[in-house]
Amino acid sequence: SAFGKTLVLDGKTQSAEADEYVYHECLVQPAMLAVGWALGQPGYKPKRAYIGGGGELATARELLKHESMEEVVMVDLDKVVVDVSREKLPEWGAGCCEDSRLKLHFTDALGWLDRDDSVTGKFDIIVMDIADPIEAGPGIALYTQEFYKLAKLKLNPGGVLVTQSGPGGLLTHRECCCAVSRTLKTVFEHVTTFACEVPSFGTCWSWNLAFDATGVEGSLLSPEQAKDAARAFSDMSASDV
Repeated sequence: SAFGKTLVLDGKTQSAEADEYVYHECLVQPAMLAVGWALGQPGYKPKRAYIGGGGELATARELLKHESMEEVVMVDLDKVVVDVSREKLPEWGAGCCEDSRLKLHFTDALGWLDRDDSVTGKFDIIVMDIADPIEAGPGIALYTQEFYKLAKLKLNPGGVLVTQSGPGGLLTHRECCCAVSRTLKTVFEHVTTFACEVPSFGTCWSWNLAFDATGVEGSLLSPEQAKDAARAFSDMSASDV
């Protein structure tokens, strides 16, 4: 392959050696910057993360780059994908399975999260690295208003949810990105959509980042600043990062 080793599931490219970092950095790092933004504390250090999906382990790799991260809970339904990735694509995980901060669970991501807080705990960041919602299967439940409401309850004050949102090109963004964004907006105060070219996917790819700012416990923002938090974060990202 022109893109090096490539993970293909059901005939679709999931990630490729040459540019997997583009997808995974875009999925994780902007959201990590956003954690605490709703508190008026842009330097906030996230400590606990939840990954829905993430079979190649590269999403976990990106989260564990942060020294402040104390625990990353990754829940993927398909143990085979994780095992194959560890054996054939070790560069993706970069040894993260040997990091004691990573906790792996092979079960339904929704079912794992939909339990009492005393069992699951709460998270600073929730990262959804799952298949597109246009495909039939259990993953569709992780793009619903009901799931986003549940995820919101599992976030600490100032926490962020980010999800991959499918193709984001001029002619492809309506496949699912727009629907994901609109659904998130029924649950969260602020939703920011962004996209980046991922050559091995053959199109621009999109992500949606969501958080609340108004009335957040412990926030240092004024009501006006809270209302404008998403635009301020986007401006910061464009000018300073």
